[in-house]
Amino acid sequence: MMDMRSTTATTIIISLMIVFIAIAGGCVDTAPPQDAIDAANVTAESLFLSFNTGDYGQFSGHFSDDMKRGINESQFIDMKGQIQDKYGNYTSKTLSQSWTDGKFSSFVYDCAFTEGKLKIRVVTNATALSTVEGLWFPNGI
Repeated sequence: MMDMRSTTATTIIISLMIVFIAIAGGCVDTAPPQDAIDAANVTAESLFLSFNTGDYGQFSGHFSDDMKRGINESQFIDMKGQIQDKYGNYTSKTLSQSWTDGKFSSFVYDCAFTEGKLKIRVVTNATALSTVEGLWFPNGI
């Protein structure tokens, strides 16, 4: 029969083994290649500038078909209005995080606006580097 110390030690060992297997098994994301970062920066800049211009074509120009179905022009106008009402006009971005999981690459930008800052995550296709597959506002708008 196992005592409390043996049970605790066994639990710790099993937990460490699970963590090791997860890391060794490739569950850890890696940094995207430089060409993916370069493409994302250009794509994101165009997308973010559309918050100033109100140009849906500019906003959705790099979207996948799924993204175009997910955010139509009316939804874009609503989003743009919320962003401008709270943050003003877009002025610049800084890439703060990036990672790839093989199929998609994620880029988190700290965006400066005339009235504040907003964090925006842009997800691109890992092979069609300029194709936007996702757009999130991690802290909300």
